[in-house]
Amino acid sequence: MGRLVALPSGREGNGEPTEPTRMSIDPSLLEIFACPQCHAPLRQAEPAAEAGAGVEAELVCTADSCGLAYPVRDGIPALLVDEARRPA
Repeated sequence: MGRLVALPSGREGNGEPTEPTRMSIDPSLLEIFACPQCHAPLRQAEPAAEAGAGVEAELVCTADSCGLAYPVRDGIPALLVDEARRPA
């Protein structure tokens, strides 16, 4: 039959609000994602405190010289250099 899936909107199928859940990126997708700036592999990380509401996680560049952190919103990575957070 069907599978139960967490809706990224924070609502169950009946429209009732639920607790926010952390959506993780499929490991097979992480294997093919690369940093748009330097083309190094990305790893999944918890959001930074200053990232603000609505950011569930980040994909962080593994290159020491780059290290950009790309936001993941509603389970969808925003792999745009203009939206990336610079490392501290």
